[in-house]
Amino acid sequence: MDYKTKTNLILPFRNTLMVSNGGRNSETNNHFRPASQGPQNQLYAYDFRTETTGKEVSLEDYPVFGIEVISPGDGVVAQFRTILVDGKKKTNYEPVRFQQVSNL
Repeated sequence: MDYKTKTNLILPFRNTLMVSNGGRNSETNNHFRPASQGPQNQLYAYDFRTETTGKEVSLEDYPVFGIEVISPGDGVVAQFRTILVDGKKKTNYEPVRFQQVSNL
């Protein structure tokens, strides 16, 4: 992939987190795939996480839950939604419901 970032960005948090999916190849990023194999709306997405114990039951049990999220760069908010429902863990990270919102 020969894409050059046009905007100076910072990570959208102040904490130290790990990248569990991210990068410019399919080996490090499960969002990276040919258009014939799925949507491209998360091609440049990164999933951040912390270490977990495996004993988490509610979202509040995860160390990353509730951390402050900050703006990664200068800009204008193009869309904001308050109707999103947090998923509840049923089995191994399976959300009850989720809704994708992409940047405009």
